[in-house]
Amino acid sequence: EALDDLYMKYGFYDHQLINLCFDSKKDQNAQAHIMSELRTNLPSSFAGEMISKMIDFTQPFKQKSTYYKIGSTNILSLFFENHLKITIRPSGTEPKLKIYGEIFSKTKHQIPDSLHKHKKILSTKLNKVLSELSNFIKGI
Repeated sequence: EALDDLYMKYGFYDHQLINLCFDSKKDQNAQAHIMSELRTNLPSSFAGEMISKMIDFTQPFKQKSTYYKIGSTNILSLFFENHLKITIRPSGTEPKLKIYGEIFSKTKHQIPDSLHKHKKILSTKLNKVLSELSNFIKGI
């Protein structure tokens, strides 16, 4: 109940994590290949959600008139319309790719029933994008 009150006041946030596991450390080459393919051959949308921006943390990037250079950090962040964000990176300790999905809605609801419907719609949207992206990566 208290959490629903916060959602109604500030909006809804959901996040999920998918781990794509590989057989062994030798599959790091496969992980590098996948990250390279994502950088060069990324579709413009997943599950009908358009990608509006990609930040490749191996390259300098500009955010709100400030330039950042992280260095050799092997991370990609995909920003979609409708406050959806996906971040992809290899694990530093295990043979797997980590895919973080986040969605945020600033929509404020006064009726708890509509809040629950809205949360379900957003979570379903995030699940669909993550699922389609995972299948795309597995096909690389």
